[in-house]
Amino acid sequence: MIAVTAPTTISAMPLRHRVPGKHNSSPRQVAKIISRDSNRLASVMGRRRDAMVQPPSSFQDLK
Repeated sequence: MIAVTAPTTISAMPLRHRVPGKHNSSPRQVAKIISRDSNRLASVMGRRRDAMVQPPSSFQDLK
C-alpha cells in the first residue's frame, strides 16, 4: 500500500465530504485518489512524493 502522510489526509478529507457517494468507493479507488492527491501536494511543495515518504539523509546520519 502507499504511505499516507498527515498533509495528504488533511487535504483529502474535504474532497471526500464534497463528492457524494465517495464512501461507497472501493479501496483501490480511494488509494488512487490519495496517491493522486499526495502527488499534487508534493508538486505544490516543489518536491517528489518519494522525498515525502523517505526520511531525510540527515536523519539517517544520526543513527
